[in-house]
Amino acid sequence: MKRKSKIVLVIIIVIIVSLFIWNRGTVKFALTHKSWDNISYENFIIYYPPDYQYSEELNTWAKERYLVFCELLDVFRVEWPDEKVITFYVFNDFENGRDYGLKLGFALRRTNTIYTRYNQTRGHELVHIVTNYLNSGHFLHSSLINEGIAVCYDFSDRDFDELSRFYLFNDDYEVDIFGDNFREHQYAYYFGGSFVKYLINTYSMDKFLEFYSQDGLDESESFIEYYGKDQKTLYNEWVNYLKGG
Repeated sequence: MKRKSKIVLVIIIVIIVSLFIWNRGTVKFALTHKSWDNISYENFIIYYPPDYQYSEELNTWAKERYLVFCELLDVFRVEWPDEKVITFYVFNDFENGRDYGLKLGFALRRTNTIYTRYNQTRGHELVHIVTNYLNSGHFLHSSLINEGIAVCYDFSDRDFDELSRFYLFNDDYEVDIFGDNFREHQYAYYFGGSFVKYLINTYSMDKFLEFYSQDGLDESESFIEYYGKDQKTLYNEWVNYLKGG
């Protein structure tokens, strides 16, 4: 009996140690991030780890993103509460984030928190934060639309229509961009950005915001309710638009 107890104890210890080793980056972040240096800029507070390489450029980095933030407020017609602060944790690159157990970049809408890297596009994660204020936090639960709108307004110089044409047509790429299938594709974000741009340019931003700022219907139902067309029809419209470009 004692032997069995010892074996169980050893197994438990091995599991705990393994989990700690596997999760050591996350533990490192949890134990240290509150003591990191930070800067404040308007509604932003930006934390950076001790091994951050771009601290001298952070004021410029913050200003660039704040200007984008103000543009996004206009685009989405959001009145930002003065007391609301957006917290950034900025890292050198993907690897630096992994050192702390984080898979960059991402935003936590409910806490206005962004985990990003120095050279991530200026707008993507901010779109996730700003659009949370469209309708008291109600938004369509659709990976295609949530990521597509963030890509569409990421303030990069990339042409997502052209990228979508290349991967859809040059490689004869078969793609289902709806539902859970969206994240299965290597180039899904390009397709999402182009598709959302098509919806906005073809049917208006007013229609898109009405469609996007509700969570009473699922993705499939929402297309029919707000655009009067099913997913397949809108997909074919988008593909034909790309073919004509």
